[in-house]
Amino acid sequence: MAKYRFKYWYECGERGCFLWADDDVTRDTFGGGVSHVDSKKLPLSAELLQFLRDTARLHDRSLNWEYPPDPPDPEDWTPEMAAEFDRRAHEGYDRICAELGSDYEIIYAADITG
Repeated sequence: MAKYRFKYWYECGERGCFLWADDDVTRDTFGGGVSHVDSKKLPLSAELLQFLRDTARLHDRSLNWEYPPDPPDPEDWTPEMAAEFDRRAHEGYDRICAELGSDYEIIYAADITG
């Protein structure tokens, strides 16, 4: 059984958070959300962290920052960008699972296409 359990997803404007504690043990050890900023607590490579940071920047384009309830400007978030984000998010998940190993359970929380 995994020692720590996280949910994996991106949320606009959350300092690039990509892992969210899913139980008390994980929350007590890492806090609620883990971003590329405070991910030094986890055994993740610098290359993967850069990939996740770039994916978070892409995801942030899916929000209409002027008025969030409205859809994003079609020039800022195209169907191709949504598909690229989904591809990168799944790749990030696979890479996180591979790098963290069996002490961590990572739950892919949602396919987020904006």
